[in-house]
Amino acid sequence: MPSRSPNKKPTIPHEELLKNIIIFGVIVTVILVQIEFTPSTSPPPITMLTKPGCVVKGNISVSTGRYLYHVPGMQNYNNTVINFQNGERWFCSEAEAKRAGWTKAPK
Repeated sequence: MPSRSPNKKPTIPHEELLKNIIIFGVIVTVILVQIEFTPSTSPPPITMLTKPGCVVKGNISVSTGRYLYHVPGMQNYNNTVINFQNGERWFCSEAEAKRAGWTKAPK
């Protein structure tokens, strides 16, 4: 007959299962938090819908309703988000944006 350690309490199978479930839950939570807060190296999904090199952002001003375009290097370029549902779009050149009736943004 195997001897038991005097300090070790015998484990009940459901206690062991519960312990394993908790450990698994903690591991999954840590992995999900890592995924959520790790910056992506792939472009955002919306960028993948545009042609490569089409970096002119056509944005409709919330305050004025004006159709403005932003080119890389402009002050507000990085903060400008394209919302296709509002009629905003990407252009492949400033000339294309102008032909479509959009005006260069002031900043």
